[in-house]
Amino acid sequence: MSEKFDPYHTWLGISPHEQPPHFYRLLGIGLFESDPAVIAGAADRQMAYVRTFQAGPRGAHTQKLLNELAKARHSLLDPQERAAYDQWLRNWLASGAGHAIARPAPPPHAAVAPPLAPLASPPRSEPARLPVGKLAPQPAAEQEEEPQRATSPWFWVLAGVVGLLSSGAIVALILVLFNRRPEPAPIDPNPVTPPVVEKPVEPEAPKTPKIVETEQEGSGDVELVASAAQREGEAAIVELGGSSAIDGLHASTDKLRWDFRLARPGFFRVIVSYSAEAASVGGRYRVSVGDKKVEASVRDSGGAGEVAKENIGILVVQKSGRHTLEFAPVSVSGQRLMVLHSIRLIMRP
Repeated sequence: MSEKFDPYHTWLGISPHEQPPHFYRLLGIGLFESDPAVIAGAADRQMAYVRTFQAGPRGAHTQKLLNELAKARHSLLDPQERAAYDQWLRNWLASGAGHAIARPAPPPHAAVAPPLAPLASPPRSEPARLPVGKLAPQPAAEQEEEPQRATSPWFWVLAGVVGLLSSGAIVALILVLFNRRPEPAPIDPNPVTPPVVEKPVEPEAPKTPKIVETEQEGSGDVELVASAAQREGEAAIVELGGSSAIDGLHASTDKLRWDFRLARPGFFRVIVSYSAEAASVGGRYRVSVGDKKVEASVRDSGGAGEVAKENIGILVVQKSGRHTLEFAPVSVSGQRLMVLHSIRLIMRP
């Protein structure tokens, strides 16, 4: 029995315990790298390396990796998509990493004030000493002390009784004041409930699909994947063999468009990757950029699970900047034209 082939491990060095890889691991760059030049260069380098295996015995594994690399490139080069992806990735890593959160250092001890010096005792005042043989002067007029009158014992008894009565009255008053509870508010037998005003529900505005703009690779090629296409009519995204493709191409109104940006214009070979059955053979389709276009006929790829890569001609793009490529059926044989996987513009030297 042959050993199962792992393209992630064999080609990109991503071990099984790291799979499925996040975008940064897939491109081989540092976690949360934000430099567009680094991201674009790494994606181009990885895709160029994977394409070297397309013609080999493992060529069937290259398309899935190329689609994933292109998706990672698009997401990380878009600031809004990268911010949303980074937030999801941080939450995912935090849920399984188990990093301990360092506690903050304890606050510094408060400075202890030095003890206060004891207060100096005031100097003692010595009594004035008189010369021996002399007496201290007496006041000019001394009053004779009046003899104290004897107080009747009944006076003290009456004073004690009055004091007890006064203390008891004060204590009773305090208890009454502190134990007094507020009277409850009267209950309205017929309460009035305010009417509930319901706010009208405003209909949500229809969401405009986000347009993905594909950048030219460092080699000069442009890879237009299915997930980045703007679709019209019945064209829809489907998953085949772990990668995205476009089905529903039944009529000339089922069109596809890609926006891409060129830094280096020139001559480009148009390579269309698709799956088609025998019933679809003979159908025709058109690929155009501006007023330049090429047409081709559908051939049998060997079944719905097989992918054919067909060179359908040359497109000339003379200006740099933003362009739009359009794919449209011209005539359909059978129930559908094809299942489209991708379109690649290969720059001629």
